[in-house]
Amino acid sequence: MIKGLQEKFDELELVLKSTISYMDTVPEEVLSKDLNDQWNALEILNHLYISEMGTTKYLEKKCQAPAETVKKGGLNSWFRSKMLQRALNNYQKKFKAPKVVGSVKGEIDYGKLKLDLISNRAELATVLGTFTPDTAKRAFFRHPLAGRLTIYQTMDFLVAHFKRHAEQIKERTS
Repeated sequence: MIKGLQEKFDELELVLKSTISYMDTVPEEVLSKDLNDQWNALEILNHLYISEMGTTKYLEKKCQAPAETVKKGGLNSWFRSKMLQRALNNYQKKFKAPKVVGSVKGEIDYGKLKLDLISNRAELATVLGTFTPDTAKRAFFRHPLAGRLTIYQTMDFLVAHFKRHAEQIKERTS
């Protein structure tokens, strides 16, 4: 894996491990407590899984296309990525999840969800390992709101997204 991608992947892994370690100390009835109009901790974690799984599957599919058919990320891609980061880092602002990630309500098995997250991370690592310095500059991923992003910008989004929701998990279980 390219060094820069490895660093971003390691950061994403650290946030996942920290979140799981925290959640492992919280009673399951607290994790799954009905919070009326808000997602509980398990629903938030399930949203993160659905989002990352969708991103991984999308990248797997898009990476099959010849690299030269995918535009390079330019100034617009950079600007949209920075605006997305800024929005995600503003914990006071609420967002509606894009429809592509679907509903997260319902019965969630925490043990299975942890295994699914870990399994998807291994798939994501495999996909990231296919990027070369040239393909890493190309905008393979299409974020539902920000548009086309390079793999570095995609990883920045995944890290900021996970960190934002990790904070929500802590808030809603304390």
